[in-house]
Amino acid sequence: MSPRLYQQKLVDVVDPQAENQLTMAIADLIHSCGLPFSLASRHKFRRVLSLAKLVTKKYVPPGRNKVAGELLDLNYDLYIKSTFELLTKEADVYGLTFFGEAATVKKKPLINILASSVHLPVGCIRIVDCTGHLQADGKKDAAYISQLFVPVILEMEKSTPKCTDLVIFDGASNVRKAGQLLEAKFPHISVIHGAEHVISLFY
Repeated sequence: MSPRLYQQKLVDVVDPQAENQLTMAIADLIHSCGLPFSLASRHKFRRVLSLAKLVTKKYVPPGRNKVAGELLDLNYDLYIKSTFELLTKEADVYGLTFFGEAATVKKKPLINILASSVHLPVGCIRIVDCTGHLQADGKKDAAYISQLFVPVILEMEKSTPKCTDLVIFDGASNVRKAGQLLEAKFPHISVIHGAEHVISLFY
């Protein structure tokens, strides 16, 4: 009986110091760029390492202009597409909920538009910068706020009519009135007061 032959795997002949050098390079990147320490355990970072194994040494990472330009736009488009798909999935059965709030962050007036479904607990649809509107003597009143939500609701209901069940706002008078305008525009929607906002303010 002839002896069995075993072919040595490439992973067995890698420089034993390579793993230590890679580990230190990751730590140095995080430390020197002021990145969060938790980055090393994030699944997206681990995905980068996995994909890096599949490219040749000729691969050149994208430059900062490309990352801040076309790749940022592409990433945004992919996020929005995925968010809309998850929100509308089985929305005819389980429905949709919209919620949002006006806030001022570092003197910048903002209004966020969020949505929730059975397949996506929280999806960020849009964060509106109201600076230009206010500089043009506009106000964050009920009409303005409701007009921000109307096109989003219409877009969601293109494929699944009347799938929006709830809109949740806090107790501020302008958003309460905005809720009433949305109920008039979409009679199938109920607008309720989000008590969690009051609780968070209390604490």
